[in-house]
Amino acid sequence: MEQGVLALSRAYGRLLRLLGMVAGLACLLTMFLVAINVIGRYLFNTPFNGAFVYTQSLLTVMIFFSIALTQHYRGHIKVVFVTRLMSPMWRRFTQTLMSALATILFVFASYATFLFAWESFEVREEIFDAVTYPIYPVKFVVFIGLVLLAVQFALDTVMDAFGIEDNGAKGGH
Repeated sequence: MEQGVLALSRAYGRLLRLLGMVAGLACLLTMFLVAINVIGRYLFNTPFNGAFVYTQSLLTVMIFFSIALTQHYRGHIKVVFVTRLMSPMWRRFTQTLMSALATILFVFASYATFLFAWESFEVREEIFDAVTYPIYPVKFVVFIGLVLLAVQFALDTVMDAFGIEDNGAKGGH
């Protein structure tokens, strides 16, 4: 069983790394948009229309396509002043419980976000700024990111419960 869970975790980690690269490209594109906007505004007095709206959307991609990857590497901040005083058995139990609760929380958050995104899609919600821009795809990005995080927490729950460690995922490589 341990090998199967590790194989699943590593395959899922590859998917998350791919999405992490998409998030990195979104960051790069954001930097270019901001630079083009600033250069256009101050040197040529013609800003890039829609740069602000596009960078907001790209920020959403950056965050929600990388948050599950950070959890995969166990890179989120943890407060350990209580758990470090626990025995290894209680620490493992607490970690399993927290991962299970996080799974439940993010399943509910995913569902609520899906409803929110679907409603936005049905009315074809748009932002009217310097450009007219559909907002519902961005809301689906949030939904996808939360689903990815819920799945990662579910994997963490199984791995924590059975004491399975993926040493390859610890270093973030």
